[in-house]
Amino acid sequence: MSYKSDKSATKRLITYNMPDITMCRGTNCSYKESCYRFTAKPSEYMQSFFVDSPIKEGKCEMYWGANSESIWGQLKDIVKK
Repeated sequence: MSYKSDKSATKRLITYNMPDITMCRGTNCSYKESCYRFTAKPSEYMQSFFVDSPIKEGKCEMYWGANSESIWGQLKDIVKK
């Protein structure tokens, strides 16, 4: 298998199986409605979730706020190049 075909397969995976992130179930989280890890549509085939809540001492280091759409747009643009 050549590098070119591997890159093409990666692009297809990114396009059709998004989000390729660890998602959160939002248990006891007051920020879940504004967090991409909670609001993203999970893959219908396979999706990873945090086993335990990432909230520690009232804070979440895994919070993915309003810029998430911007970040995904930038990543998609990079992959297209």
